[in-house]
Amino acid sequence: MANDILSTSFNSYEVADGYCPTPISAAFSGLLTALARHAEAERDIEDVDVFDPAFRDWLTDAENTFTSVTTLISSIGRAEPARSEDLPLQRMTMLVDAMIGSEEPGTFARLHRLMPQFEAAFRSKQNNGVARRVNHMLLTACARMDELASLLSYEDLIEAEDQDSIDLSGNAAELTPESCVG
Repeated sequence: MANDILSTSFNSYEVADGYCPTPISAAFSGLLTALARHAEAERDIEDVDVFDPAFRDWLTDAENTFTSVTTLISSIGRAEPARSEDLPLQRMTMLVDAMIGSEEPGTFARLHRLMPQFEAAFRSKQNNGVARRVNHMLLTACARMDELASLLSYEDLIEAEDQDSIDLSGNAAELTPESCVG
């Protein structure tokens, strides 16, 4: 016969580092996945003739992944921060939105180049398990944006800026640490 022994501690349901996803962090995690899918779909159609009906499914997939990204960006922007670590996630989301939603040539490249200058605005200043997880998500988001910058669809915007020799000094005031603090 089996003995009735309590083998699980009373506080075993608690997460060791105190991390519990908030609506913003859960949506941001989904955004990272959506950005990866978007980059993959854009990479698939790089060398495709957009007017060739044989590739219509690929183009539809690329459009759907972009819609997924923008939907998640919108939900993160509308959500109320539940903790201080949500603020850098919302700031990064605003930057991603500005980068991929830009219609003016050069905006993506300009913002991509400014990212390292304002790294502190996109990091949690806490020193705990939650902050480490959030900072890891933010680093992953930066890697996703680097990946998008290497794609032809975004690279064309970068080349257009370089050819027009747009001055970055006048645009640096658009993104300052003070404007990123929530």
